[in-house]
Amino acid sequence: MTQTLDRPKGYESFVVRNIHCASCAATLQHTVASLPGVQKAEVDPVVGWTHIDFDPGIVSGDDLLGAVEAAGYEIVRTWE
Repeated sequence: MTQTLDRPKGYESFVVRNIHCASCAATLQHTVASLPGVQKAEVDPVVGWTHIDFDPGIVSGDDLLGAVEAAGYEIVRTWE
């Protein structure tokens, strides 16, 4: 994947594919929230919306993408 989530504001919102239930959402939320520098992660199990507050001086957008993909999910679209 060539897109990056690096933005100086430290907030990202995107849709993740393959979120089928509350357990999937909780797994992804825990995975992302466990990264150093992530202050808050929320995943909506119905539509896959994922919202992350993070410190861009500690964690990069590529780290966030990698964590999502390593958990078995795919980012469908990001917004600026």
